[in-house]
Amino acid sequence: MFPRSIRFRRSRAEVLAFSALERALPDDWVVLHHVRWIQREQGRGTRDEEADFVLAHPRLGALVVEVKGGELRYRADGGWVSVSRDGREHPLGHDPFDRAKDRAHSLGRFLRSLPGWPARFGPIGYAVWFPDGTLKRTPLPHMGPVLLDARQLADDALRARLEEIARGWAGPRDRPGPEGVEAIVRALAHDVEIRHPLAIDVAEADREILGLSDEQFRLLDMLAGNRRVAVAGPAGSGKTLLAAEKARRLAAQGFRVLFTC
Repeated sequence: MFPRSIRFRRSRAEVLAFSALERALPDDWVVLHHVRWIQREQGRGTRDEEADFVLAHPRLGALVVEVKGGELRYRADGGWVSVSRDGREHPLGHDPFDRAKDRAHSLGRFLRSLPGWPARFGPIGYAVWFPDGTLKRTPLPHMGPVLLDARQLADDALRARLEEIARGWAGPRDRPGPEGVEAIVRALAHDVEIRHPLAIDVAEADREILGLSDEQFRLLDMLAGNRRVAVAGPAGSGKTLLAAEKARRLAAQGFRVLFTC
């Protein structure tokens, strides 16, 4: 599970789905929640992309899973609507199946653009999950093969259905494998570290040294005649600036200087 425990909790349905996936899937599955990437396409500019879940398996390939909560209806003459508790309908603004399809295609293009991506890894399919409710009528042809609902919240049923959907996307040229799964994790779920190098502080000290006060210049002059000095002062009083300037002056005089923090 990436993350190990759910962080993005704005969608109750996604929280429910995360918990169900965590319980149902064995360790050969990889589950990534709230996945984001930037899609750059020649002639079409740059777009932010996001998937509710990306699932990957070394023998089955990958699935983009779109999760929709609440009560929903599909009107043949008007598309998808959400239904409030008082029974009023509100246009959903998008088709969950179109969104899942578009995100899967976008993710595939993004992954194929990565250096070292296994060229024939696949399939990269999609599914749409309604964990808050159950289907009451026969789905349209484009819905049935990729649809999950609350009936799949049971562990065995969820695992079996995801395997069925993933196999349904497999083509003769697809070659799933652990290398592709590892590449997906490296691309979308690796650790990121922001470090603060000393060079930034030194550069800032060089810029600020011109603003040293008369008192600080007197201290620097005093340091010239003493081999060992302890300087005390509160945060922001300029101790580091004094040390950096002293080191700079010694280096300018030909000394080998070690400045430690």
